[in-house]
Amino acid sequence: MKTLFLGGLAARVAPRILGKMTEKLDTTVLAELTDMQRLIPALAEAEIVVGHIWRSDFPEAPRLKLLQAATAGVDMIDLPSLPRGITLCNVFGHEPGGSPHGEVLGKTIGIVGYGRVGREVAKRAVGFGCKVIAANRSPVADKGDASEIYPLAELDRMLPQCDVLLIAAGLGPETRGLIDARRLALMKPTALLINIGRAAIVDEEALYRALSGNQLGGAALDVWWQHWTPEQPDRRPSRFPFHELSNVLMTPHCSGFTDGTADRRWGDLAGNLDRFVRGDDLNSVVMRT
Repeated sequence: MKTLFLGGLAARVAPRILGKMTEKLDTTVLAELTDMQRLIPALAEAEIVVGHIWRSDFPEAPRLKLLQAATAGVDMIDLPSLPRGITLCNVFGHEPGGSPHGEVLGKTIGIVGYGRVGREVAKRAVGFGCKVIAANRSPVADKGDASEIYPLAELDRMLPQCDVLLIAAGLGPETRGLIDARRLALMKPTALLINIGRAAIVDEEALYRALSGNQLGGAALDVWWQHWTPEQPDRRPSRFPFHELSNVLMTPHCSGFTDGTADRRWGDLAGNLDRFVRGDDLNSVVMRT
């Protein structure tokens, strides 16, 4: 079927579109709309035109059956001048412009520490079309939104699957240094590591080396290995210059702090005091001595 990719955008994306097709087309690519020497014969033969521009002064297109816009908007198509009897379609999604961002749709999110925070993240990640897997120190009876739960001893099986690794665990003997150089090497080189748990769960130097050497896609760090003190108010959060890396997002342990989270926290605390006074079961029990 005679197909014309018309205009700069259509010409640029034609190879990607054709590479995704299963049917064969007889294609012409024409980026320059003012090249009448080529445009006149191309439109005269075209049964399909791919492009987001149609002008009233375009040559006749007597065989045209489908105008497939390469954009969601059709405001650059002069609708009254379209040939009779054709179908106009658009396509959804953001129009190309600049460098594309990554997306979480269809990605695998691994969560280390499947407690209250981990479960809330899982709930939201599934809503974005992600597959969620998790690793936890203690056995988990209810998987919630996770498709699979690994014990920490089997973390090596989980890491290679992760497009994003979220660390939401507490710091203890089992988790200190859990993500070391060896385990970072198990991850995809495009993976994103997010740490909202405790910094010491991840080996500081190993993470810096992996990020600076492009062995890991990126990191979002909300927890740190060093903290300022009154004696050292300018102390940096790490011995290594993470702030110089273009693939690192840094926040000073405040990424989840909103007026809503503060209000819920103090409400939960007040509710637990009420339960204690009434003799009810308490929430969020850590241990009993």
